[in-house]
Amino acid sequence: MAIIKPFRGFRYDLKKAGSFASLISPPYDVLSEADRQKFYAKSPYNIVRLILGRGIGDWYKHSAGLWTKWQKSGLIAQDQEECLYIYRQDFTVAGRRYDRTGFIALLELEEPGKSILPHEKTFPGPVDDRFKLLKTARADFGQILLIYDDKNMVIDKLLQMQTRKKPKAAGEDDYGIKHTLWLLHDKNAVARIKAYVSCLPWVS
Repeated sequence: MAIIKPFRGFRYDLKKAGSFASLISPPYDVLSEADRQKFYAKSPYNIVRLILGRGIGDWYKHSAGLWTKWQKSGLIAQDQEECLYIYRQDFTVAGRRYDRTGFIALLELEEPGKSILPHEKTFPGPVDDRFKLLKTARADFGQILLIYDDKNMVIDKLLQMQTRKKPKAAGEDDYGIKHTLWLLHDKNAVARIKAYVSCLPWVS
């Protein structure tokens, strides 16, 4: 069964780092060199400087150095309490509005295919690249997207209750997608989500 737990994540101090929209970027593996340069130019603190620092010598060490520097300067700080992070994307396709809401949590590692089913072949190069960054910086700057079948909308209802509150961060990217983040501290809601997802099959 899939075992998740809340954690103390790191977040930007938006008063110091600037607008949320200037700090975010798409995942590293969809960015072209032109995209990378564009997000570099957006802000000296854009996340792309941590996830895709190509052309800077040993960029893994460079990324780790930036990560440490930003923490020491207070640009990024660790949350005081464990929580689940609720993340929503609002976007338009063919004139119709959609939203995709999920949550970010720690996930216990297990043998592939046990309760989390892989859906694609991963190649050694990208795996080695991300592992080097993880090992050098001792931090994970991205997430692995998983989907689950919540037919009864149990988790969805718990998340939607939280999204009625004021978010911790929100901003629209260059592609017209609005990104919004909330923190879920309610221990009862977290426990219900943990118990429910442990019974569900997942696809990564």
